[in-house]
Amino acid sequence: MHRDPSLGTFTALSREIRDQIWECLSVQRRFTIFQTSRQIYTEATQAFYNVQILQFHISPEYQYKSWLTLESNFVTDGSPRLLILQDLNHTLQQGFDKLPFEKLKKIQINIGAPDAADPGQAICLHKKCVDLAALLEHAKHGLPDIEINLVDTSSAKWSSDDKPQRSVSIDPTRHFPYYEFDGKGPCRTSLFWTRFHPENKPSRSLELDPWKSETRNNYEDNEIVLYAFCHLRNARSAKVSGPEQPADYCFNRNVARNLEEEEPFGTYPEPGDVWGDQCIQEDRDKLFMHLDLDLDLLPGPTADMMRLDRFSSWYSSTFGGESKYEKEYERIIKT
Repeated sequence: MHRDPSLGTFTALSREIRDQIWECLSVQRRFTIFQTSRQIYTEATQAFYNVQILQFHISPEYQYKSWLTLESNFVTDGSPRLLILQDLNHTLQQGFDKLPFEKLKKIQINIGAPDAADPGQAICLHKKCVDLAALLEHAKHGLPDIEINLVDTSSAKWSSDDKPQRSVSIDPTRHFPYYEFDGKGPCRTSLFWTRFHPENKPSRSLELDPWKSETRNNYEDNEIVLYAFCHLRNARSAKVSGPEQPADYCFNRNVARNLEEEEPFGTYPEPGDVWGDQCIQEDRDKLFMHLDLDLDLLPGPTADMMRLDRFSSWYSSTFGGESKYEKEYERIIKT
């Protein structure tokens, strides 16, 4: 048997025993061991990540500089580690995009139910989940087992009397107006202008929920949240748990199926397939614009804070910076 000299007398032990040793080391000693040699780093990190479960807890409530809570069995002093992540940019700056996601045992996403009496909570959840999906997009070599749980809270439930909750009403006849750019920003025919000048003619109408024959006037809360993850691919396995649904309606299962697809998003446009990549992107774009327009007039404390948050993020804090919000509208209208 070939023995790697960088492991020293460790090679006298079986790989199974060495893995158990790596798992028993304290966190501080693990990172010291990682720096010993390339072979030890490869072996120890593999044993370390193979047992790691990342749990993202997402609250429907808006809190400044509190995006979501990350819980891991990456232990210190025998206790699970809890981190409050401020926002996506702060998380990326901390290097979370460099995590070897594919080596993890599981990623569990627990999403608290929004309160229908405060409809802005559904939009708040959507935004948080969109940003979490953007973080997971950095998994270049695939995702581990993914488990998404829609969790009832003490104040709200995802469904009542077997009927999924619908917090946000959407106008089924809504038209999206022209959205044009003059090189400096939106001009008088833009969406920003036509919000307050309805004499501008609309550019197109929307047909909601193309996978169903009837047109509904709103989305279920679980759909608002889960659409954020529909474009993620290459998970080792995926499971979505949520409110009970009719036998002929399998939105949650289809989301899980798409997560398990090996090919990257965009590989299968299939215009006629309501769960093809093209339709998914169109529906995600429609939902983004619907929720953005509805946020203008929604009542409640969360909607108030979301409007302030949106206004503060229209432009970056750097001189001459770009508006991520504006660029998203530009991308949608140009496609």
